[in-house]
Amino acid sequence: MAIPAEVLRRVGITENPRLFEQVVSEALTTVLGQRYRTDPVTNLTASERDALRRGGMDLTTADWGKEDPLLRTAAEYAVLIASAYPVNRAAELLGVEPSRIRQRLAARTLYGIKERGTWRLPRFQFPDGCLVPNISVVFARLRDGLHPVGVWRWFTTANPDLPVGEDETPVSPLEWLRAGLDPGPVADLAAEL
Repeated sequence: MAIPAEVLRRVGITENPRLFEQVVSEALTTVLGQRYRTDPVTNLTASERDALRRGGMDLTTADWGKEDPLLRTAAEYAVLIASAYPVNRAAELLGVEPSRIRQRLAARTLYGIKERGTWRLPRFQFPDGCLVPNISVVFARLRDGLHPVGVWRWFTTANPDLPVGEDETPVSPLEWLRAGLDPGPVADLAAEL
């Protein structure tokens, strides 16, 4: 897998392409585990296979192609990690010391992913190089253990509970906050995840 450095730079991943490939490889293992898909024909006993077939199960291995949800999640996770800011860069963006970033991560007023012993702060919370207004209120309401891809997708997907304008067009939590609207409804939705 060789992704041209030009493509990585265009999307804001300025690190070495080899490092990106390493992150993708680690993400595959993190998200998919050691064994991606098991073959029901070789991993089940004959009686288990017969019982499943009698119940109407199709035991042929499916090839999802590019639409494979597990592969897509692994790829999105790799991009989240590879494009995320390290603590020092986030500190520069916010004009604070790195220790303050770590304090905010501990207080859950910034969103970070601990990867290989270091914090990485996904870029979606820093569009245009500054923190989204009131996003810290929402981060504080997210429960522990949510998958980073799920968090990113939730923040960037239009939500019918967040309508704006006369036509009540649903917007994403991120769009809602960037527009400077009341963070309360978004924080309440975050608490339900």
